[in-house]
Amino acid sequence: MDMIRLIYNLSQFQLGHSVTELWKLNVFSAFVYFFLPYMVGVLSVDCTGRKDGVYERGCKAFTKCVNETAEIVNCINNTRFNPDKNECDYEFHVPPPCGTYRECVHLADGNYPDIEHMCTSFYTCLGGIFLGHTPCAPGLVFNQGLQVCDWPFNVTKPCGVL
Repeated sequence: MDMIRLIYNLSQFQLGHSVTELWKLNVFSAFVYFFLPYMVGVLSVDCTGRKDGVYERGCKAFTKCVNETAEIVNCINNTRFNPDKNECDYEFHVPPPCGTYRECVHLADGNYPDIEHMCTSFYTCLGGIFLGHTPCAPGLVFNQGLQVCDWPFNVTKPCGVL
């Protein structure tokens, strides 16, 4: 199956249908396996007898029960599920693994390597508040000692090779 048909079939798939219906679409490939973890967690919630709230979630979608009825919410654009708010939020405000927010309450003011992104970016904390990420130029990693992006051979582990 070519990629255009695959994307078309996925775009026609309505969340809330069973996983079996995905199989019937015959759209499984490596491409679909990449997206499946984001969808499967929100496909089959039975809200009968459950209190209102979020019960299943992925980074890009979640299911909430409202008056014993399942309501699937897809996070659009650059939003992700924020477990602190139980709603979609900009990834800047969402903690890992779905978002980019970092906790700064116990950190001194300064810049810190983003180890999860192999130090190819760093984040800034000021007064216990997360101010955001800054990417390094291609090929560079963050050197915490010098507080600049630098060549890996000039940076100590875990970001560099020294």
